[in-house]
Amino acid sequence: MSYIVLLIREHFLGGNSVEEQIQAFMEDNFLFEFGDEIVKDTDLFKAGILDSFGYVQLFRFLEKEFDFKFTEEELLLSVSVTFDSIVERVRSKTASGTEA
Repeated sequence: MSYIVLLIREHFLGGNSVEEQIQAFMEDNFLFEFGDEIVKDTDLFKAGILDSFGYVQLFRFLEKEFDFKFTEEELLLSVSVTFDSIVERVRSKTASGTEA
């Protein structure tokens, strides 16, 4: 499901899950789909989905979409390489403010 479809759906039907929003953004912007070869615990760097530029782009989207900030240390010292780890970091940040 594309990110634009999710935004429309969110506007008219209520919220989407964190996973749906992140997945839609990633699939639309990095031009891949989760499926048989790329699953939620795939290392996205090793699979060629993310590079350093894409990683920064993704985390800036997460900050804007979910209204929090990552510290420089969080971005550089604890790199999230799978979809599941990215979702967990967002949940952690939104549950506890910026203290994740």
